[in-house]
Amino acid sequence: MAMIMTAYLLHHIQLYNLEKRFYFETNQVHDLEIMIKYVWDMLEAQIVNDEYVESGIKDFSTGEVEFNISEKEPLLTIVLRARALSGRVNDVKVIYDQNEKKVISWQQQ
Repeated sequence: MAMIMTAYLLHHIQLYNLEKRFYFETNQVHDLEIMIKYVWDMLEAQIVNDEYVESGIKDFSTGEVEFNISEKEPLLTIVLRARALSGRVNDVKVIYDQNEKKVISWQQQ
């Protein structure tokens, strides 16, 4: 009987650890997406007003977002790289049409 209880407890400990890791990674991905969205909103406002800088880094308490903008009239290619403090990275490539003032492509990489 003790063997069954031990196996049962070990199984639930494993499930708990698995769920804990899942939530940790989900929170990291969520933080990266929030940082990317914040920087994109900031850049889009600058692009619309034609006041953008070609590259930079925005620091957050949970990590940083590095961005690079390259221009091929009338398109802008914006690469955003978010890095969490733990080292997890999320890259996004955005193609923006300056004439239409809209996003043509948003690609998670």
